[in-house]
Amino acid sequence: METLLLDRNEASAFLEISTRTLDRHISKNTFSIKRKGGKVFLLKSELETWKNERTPEIAHVVAEKMEIQNGGIENVRYQFLYEELKEQLEKKDSLLRQMHYQLGVLETEAKQSVPLLEAEKNHRELEEEIIRLEEERARILASLRTTHRGRIIFFLFALFFFCLSIGFIFQLFPQNF
Repeated sequence: METLLLDRNEASAFLEISTRTLDRHISKNTFSIKRKGGKVFLLKSELETWKNERTPEIAHVVAEKMEIQNGGIENVRYQFLYEELKEQLEKKDSLLRQMHYQLGVLETEAKQSVPLLEAEKNHRELEEEIIRLEEERARILASLRTTHRGRIIFFLFALFFFCLSIGFIFQLFPQNF
């Protein structure tokens, strides 16, 4: 007997359920798994068995109510209603499986978009840090200009007082110069 292995994505598509739902079944040990190279694989035969055994409970309840005996139904009207309900139930079950699958796909996309949101948040934080650093740079430059002006003013005062003291010395001792 050939054993066909499916990975998680293939198995979820085969069962028409989301990968998240499949993961829940795996964690409940509904399916046996095989690991190869860090990937999870499931037996297709086991998946087929599980898929075929999934019959809606409502159909069983309706069947019990109609008292099916020896493969036949006592009343033709009940048989018609039973078949009609069974068909509607299968359609709704198929639709529900498709919706579960689409939900899983959307959940996967949402999980992948979370890092994008985190990156946008980090980008905003970096922009705020750049603005803060530019403001600090402007303050430091202003401080340096003020310090530079202060040094120039000090130098001018020192030069003024030096010239004043030279003039004072010339007035006190005019004969020596």
